[in-house]
Amino acid sequence: VKTATAAAATSLGAVTAQALGGGFNRAMGLNAADAKLKALGYQGEEFAAIMKAAGDSVDGTAYTLQDSVGASVGFLAAGIKPGEELHDVLKTTVKLADISGESFDRMGSMMSKNAASGVVQMDDLNQLMDAGVPITAYLAKNLGKSVKEIKKMSSEGDISFKNLQEAIDSIDFDSA
Repeated sequence: VKTATAAAATSLGAVTAQALGGGFNRAMGLNAADAKLKALGYQGEEFAAIMKAAGDSVDGTAYTLQDSVGASVGFLAAGIKPGEELHDVLKTTVKLADISGESFDRMGSMMSKNAASGVVQMDDLNQLMDAGVPITAYLAKNLGKSVKEIKKMSSEGDISFKNLQEAIDSIDFDSA
């Protein structure tokens, strides 16, 4: 009985430490993201709008505010505007992470790089297809082109970030 009680206490202690450690790590991650947002010059109402967009975009999902705020930093640095535009691109990132099964951080990083350049290259499309996202088919459907034409357009830099976002948003996928 003593051995079982000791083992249970040890397990409970480990779970508690892990939970507290996870909370501490999340808080530290949010503090770092807050500092990055402030370093980019966001304060006051803009800062509040960013935090609202970040929170609303992951509400009811498996992703955390830390994930969303971290991705927000990349999107804002890429020129995405705080508020509705940021919220929309974060919701697209949530959908993309859900569809692909990849981390929110990885998909946010890829999307923010595309937002910064303004165009989507074939390498980007290949990464999404490797992750199980049929993106060329959805781009073709949205743009009224063939998949072959989409591939050519991407190699020529003729697919915009907005085209990519609209194609992802058009995918009928519900993670619930």
